[in-house]
Amino acid sequence: MSLMLRVSEKQRKLSVMHRKCLKFQRYAPALACLIFLFAGFSAIACDQSNIRYSTSSDRVYVENGGTCSISQIATIVVAKYSSIAQGQLIEQLQPGVWLLKSEMRLEGGSTFIIRGTSDGGDADTFLLLSENGSAPKHVKIQAKYGNILIEGTTVSSWDPAANGPDVDSSNGRAYIHVNSIESNVLAQESRMDISNSEVSYLGFHDSESYGLVWKVRGGDSDETIYDRLEVYGDIVNSYIHHNYMGMYTFGSYGMTIENNEFSFNESYGIDPHDDSDWLQILSNDVHDNENHGIICSKRCNNLLISGNVSYRNRHGIMLHRDTNDSVVENNTVYDNRENGIAVFESHNNIIKNNTVTGNRHGIRLSLGSHDNIIENNIIEDNVKNGAYFYSGSDLPATTNGRPADNIFRYNTFSNNGRLMKIRDSDNIVFKDNIFDGPTDVELYDSSNLEIVGNTHLFSELSVRLDGSDMFPSDVVFEIDENTNVKLTDYATVILINHNGRILDPEESAGVVTATYDISDGTPRTTTILELTSSIIGSSTDVTALPFWVSLASGEIAIRSPDFTGPTKSWKAASASDSVQTDFKVTGMEDGVLYEVFKDNAPFTEVTATAGEIVFSDIVTSAEAEYAVLGHAVGLPFDVYADTHVRDGLPDTNYGDASIMEVKMSGADYIRYGLLMFDVSTLTAPVSSATLVLNMELSRAGSVTTQVRAVEDEWLENSVTWNNFPTMGSYIGEKTVASDNWMLYEIDVTAYVNSLISSGTWHASFALINPEESTAVTRVRSKEGSVEQSSKLVIVP
Repeated sequence: MSLMLRVSEKQRKLSVMHRKCLKFQRYAPALACLIFLFAGFSAIACDQSNIRYSTSSDRVYVENGGTCSISQIATIVVAKYSSIAQGQLIEQLQPGVWLLKSEMRLEGGSTFIIRGTSDGGDADTFLLLSENGSAPKHVKIQAKYGNILIEGTTVSSWDPAANGPDVDSSNGRAYIHVNSIESNVLAQESRMDISNSEVSYLGFHDSESYGLVWKVRGGDSDETIYDRLEVYGDIVNSYIHHNYMGMYTFGSYGMTIENNEFSFNESYGIDPHDDSDWLQILSNDVHDNENHGIICSKRCNNLLISGNVSYRNRHGIMLHRDTNDSVVENNTVYDNRENGIAVFESHNNIIKNNTVTGNRHGIRLSLGSHDNIIENNIIEDNVKNGAYFYSGSDLPATTNGRPADNIFRYNTFSNNGRLMKIRDSDNIVFKDNIFDGPTDVELYDSSNLEIVGNTHLFSELSVRLDGSDMFPSDVVFEIDENTNVKLTDYATVILINHNGRILDPEESAGVVTATYDISDGTPRTTTILELTSSIIGSSTDVTALPFWVSLASGEIAIRSPDFTGPTKSWKAASASDSVQTDFKVTGMEDGVLYEVFKDNAPFTEVTATAGEIVFSDIVTSAEAEYAVLGHAVGLPFDVYADTHVRDGLPDTNYGDASIMEVKMSGADYIRYGLLMFDVSTLTAPVSSATLVLNMELSRAGSVTTQVRAVEDEWLENSVTWNNFPTMGSYIGEKTVASDNWMLYEIDVTAYVNSLISSGTWHASFALINPEESTAVTRVRSKEGSVEQSSKLVIVP
């Protein structure tokens, strides 16, 4: 048996062993397989039978299974070929520094070792000739059924005229690549391993010339070759920079790319391409590359991309064109010019536990990407969108181009320019996420979207949904806050609340359906508000009312809720059966007795506790109207005049202000309020008179607001600080401690009866804050809304 056949057989066996090592010890240390495999070549000598030089191609061949270092090759080629002078093809510039001036090809299972002297080698620096100028020469190293080991060394191009690396790739540049090939149906596989090394300034924009290249040949015409043939290698603990691409693979198998720095490469940093499978890309620092930091493109499957930091690239991490069944986890991806993590026509991937910040878009899915799970990621401070879906302008290869069946769960979205933007997508689920920051949601030409079960750390939401006759849009969105909805024809927004909260659009045509169901063994009531353009036109503001229902069974409908004034009212009817229903209203004043009316007849009385009242009734198919009134049940008198004055503007009248202001502060900032009611129709003492004020604070705090009698008449449109009427006796006070509008009641019975006894036609009150505060007490006036303004409620 010839030496070549013996070596070829040995290489074949090692390739099989390598594949087994990778399949069954996938998570073993990166160097374990590398050391094991190259140990098999260490005993093979390098002699003249292994070295050949071709004058016509100016190429040195390492063949017949040799394992050679650069010093061995340099010595043998001069000894074997008398026409070749020392340093003509390979020059030792100084001890441990070598310059390759001709091409080199590895064949027949041969191995070329570039190893630093500290690791027992002969090449601390290995340079490849790469000239510029009118007739540039750049050399390459190619393995066609061979192996390259780069260990503990520095590898770079070299331009003698510049006395430095070749920094201009536009006219070609030196590079290194390994090819696996089929020859007479025999797999002749290659590998290249790089460890503890620096590799830079290699490659240019041409096929297989990108710098560091691993490629299976033959796949362009026969994709089944990737089932028979692989190319191998690892990159660990190395610094790869200023190449055209940091690294590029085509048909690789089981590579480990771990603990490296890839930076300042002209195109991609890490680029496994067609049919590169079972790769581990771990703990790399990938930054300042002109295009993608990490991209895996075209049928790259079963990848693990974990623990990397990718920043200041165009895209951070991309799964491209059927890169499937992979895991992207525990990466930090930030400050990339376009996307943090992009999934492009790729499927069945898990993207989890990543931190994605400061990119243009956080996580993007496009061109038919489907069945991906995105979970437990932090997605924050991205300029445009936290999550972004769209079909794109590229032609899909294996899908219809519409992202579908993707799930976002357990993620945290914070302070992104827009919470999410979804175009051209179907069956997308956002569930159990935390949403914070800007709250815009834009959805276009997308169907069966479900955004439910998320935690909202905001008080207002904006949802836009556009559809078309070709692609009608619909979304189910669970909310618990006020929401602005914009939509077009062919668009349906279904707002739900799994706690039974009533959602109220501006339009009276909106009907809320409440349904009993059981989720995970727990009974619950879900309220549903369906909105279309026929109901709201193009937009509406939906209020999450301080009003909840809880059903024991069945389904009811809530119509015409009115919570704008002191009286809260709504209509309810069941779908068919009688339904036991609990009604809860919050924002009420503790200790106040509220009377509930049903169809204008007294139904029950409830005292507010913890700011809420709860009562029960059996709702039937016959619609009933409910109303809740405070303790001051009786005849409400609308305010006749209301205004305020200010010491800093003593001649200014505020009679047309929609909000009255009351404040005690330093000079120029004091405000007093004035209210007047016409009580001329009251001729006999009353049982009770209650002043009802609709008030809030301008900011968080706690402020006491007093009510005092005013006996003199005054005119709403002429009263000022300078002619403010004389205040009389103290009547009562309330502590305002909320920056939300609430109703406050003060008993004014004695004062009103004294006015009736004296024949005074008006009941006037002054509102003052006795103590200084930064917050302003704000009181709704009739100029803003008569219904929401102050009332004097009389019980005869």
